[in-house]
Amino acid sequence: MSKIGHNKPPSDASDVGGGKLGRGKWLRVRKPLSQRFAEKVSVNPITGCHDWTGCISSGYGQISSEDSKPVLAHRVAYEMAYGPIPEGLHIDHLCRNRRCVNPEHLEAVTVLENTLRGALGIVTRAKASLQTHCKRGHPFSPENTGIDHRGHRFCRACQSDAIRRHQKQNHAHRMEMQRTRRAEQRAAR
Repeated sequence: MSKIGHNKPPSDASDVGGGKLGRGKWLRVRKPLSQRFAEKVSVNPITGCHDWTGCISSGYGQISSEDSKPVLAHRVAYEMAYGPIPEGLHIDHLCRNRRCVNPEHLEAVTVLENTLRGALGIVTRAKASLQTHCKRGHPFSPENTGIDHRGHRFCRACQSDAIRRHQKQNHAHRMEMQRTRRAEQRAAR
């Protein structure tokens, strides 16, 4: 991003680079992303994490991209090390430290895998493994348990009941609509 100031160079002109445009105006030139990125990393010798020291948003490091849009620092680190993030994948912190931008601690995974690896996924899996019956009392047996597209299990008996209820309601609604139409047709004659 270029910013034009008047009369004097910015106090940090040597730091950001810049040049005089003429007639007392200065052009502020932004450092390359890789240089700005490297200045905001502190290596933790104990954990091996590269802790982000710049802006933090929701626990994750954040930096302005080349076009001045905010981007997550761990995504920038992954892309600088390995190239573009494959479509549909998220970046998982293997070290569980959201501020870490060490490419060796980052892995591209599906949303489901990322969730299951996280603390919430561990708690959810632990609770689900202890549950032997669904909320309506049907047992979670191999014949009665299904797995949906998100990897969550469901009770087949409850699903069948829900489909039957929906079909019955839908049938009743269609019959009511037909009665209404017939009554309107008779009234129109």
